[in-house]
Amino acid sequence: MKLCFTHHAQSQVLARHVTMSCVADIIRRPDFYGDMAGSAMFYRKRFENGTLEVVCKKIGKNQNEYLVLTVYFL
Repeated sequence: MKLCFTHHAQSQVLARHVTMSCVADIIRRPDFYGDMAGSAMFYRKRFENGTLEVVCKKIGKNQNEYLVLTVYFL
């Protein structure tokens, strides 16, 4: 899986002390996921300190590439 991060998503990952591998794991094995407007998807996974949501879009010809738009706790 290839992940690209917007500047906003990079800052959110750093601010929330989330690793890139954690983001990849949430996309690969979410507890819940769904469609959003503009062809974006959200992926959620519950952790001890809360539920983390990743919002991203599939990019490129390879369906295994994602542009991560934001990451936040619900």
